[in-house]
Amino acid sequence: MPHQRCASCRRDALLATAIAVSSPLIALNLAVITTDPPVLALMLLALALAADPARAAIVRAASAGAVLGIACDMKSTAWLAVPVMAAMFASRDGVRAAGRFIAAAVLTGVVLIAALAPATLFRREAAAALVQNSVLFPLGLTHDKTPAESLLPGHLLAEMGTAGRVVSVGLLLAAGLAVAISLVIRPPRDLSAACWRLAIGLALMFLLGPDVRFGYFIYPLGLLGWLALNSGAPEAENQLPDARAYARLWKAGRAEAERE
Repeated sequence: MPHQRCASCRRDALLATAIAVSSPLIALNLAVITTDPPVLALMLLALALAADPARAAIVRAASAGAVLGIACDMKSTAWLAVPVMAAMFASRDGVRAAGRFIAAAVLTGVVLIAALAPATLFRREAAAALVQNSVLFPLGLTHDKTPAESLLPGHLLAEMGTAGRVVSVGLLLAAGLAVAISLVIRPPRDLSAACWRLAIGLALMFLLGPDVRFGYFIYPLGLLGWLALNSGAPEAENQLPDARAYARLWKAGRAEAERE
């Protein structure tokens, strides 16, 4: 919220929180205690920090990158948000802001790994286990398979045997390449475009992945729901000469509207 002493802002924040938590999409994941809700929350927080008009571009990039780095350490699903948000920062705030964002995300991830799992940085066996658990296992390329089952296309292909699994992984890589090309050809220039691009990329990943379940769609649907709840909020823009001055003007206009 741009200012915390506004009763209308507090009411809007509480109402949005109540709607989000009570929706079946979020409530189901909270009831079964999965790691997805906090990872999604951190991704949304990173997007919110990236859109804050009251902060300088470099500060927005660094804070958003640090928060997203925490999400990436919690679950590899969040890594897709790094190139999407980096493309948004590059097109909206400049290459320096994008570089600051990527550096903050990577540095935060490395620091947390060094603090919580230092063996992965010094022991080959630990590093191999990290790759196996965070990369190979979600792709179904390990000896032990996930018990999760669904009727999603990628999982149905994987159930056909080795050839079907290869096709599923190939389609997943092709979808990732298509998203990467779209970020180069037509990068998102604002928060709305970044949310949509990220939601589409995650939806494709879950549809085509060999070992996925319906619960993962909390990410794309949660992103779009959050975007809808914040459709009227101000957003940082690259053409603004002074973001703080814009924020002050917006606050003054909001206060005047409330008085009327």
